[in-house]
Amino acid sequence: MDATKVTDRPIIVTGFTGVVYTSLARVRARAHTVLMTEDYGTATWRYWQEILNAAGARGSYQDRPHLPVRARIEWERDGVEGVDAVATRQGFDGAIFVELKDRRCSTLGVWLRPDDVWWPGKPS
Repeated sequence: MDATKVTDRPIIVTGFTGVVYTSLARVRARAHTVLMTEDYGTATWRYWQEILNAAGARGSYQDRPHLPVRARIEWERDGVEGVDAVATRQGFDGAIFVELKDRRCSTLGVWLRPDDVWWPGKPS
């Protein structure tokens, strides 16, 4: 079923500066129905999980060098897993911000306690 319709009615377009323009161009409006057989690769919210061992947001030092690390992540549904990541910040209390490239993480990364982060040369 094709849900395409042609319209000649004026269309209101808001520019990036907030100015409102009207357009009288002939436009095709298409309704899209999501089918159950579609790939959900781009619907990342379906994969998001809470990180149970997150330490919460906090203040941090600036201009720390980025460091490749191995982080212990406790996912809401998938359990405990070691994930390769990059440490980008250190909190005033020692917590470490780890940038995750994982579709299960709904943010850029997570604050973790130092016990949950390992890197080569880390003192025991």
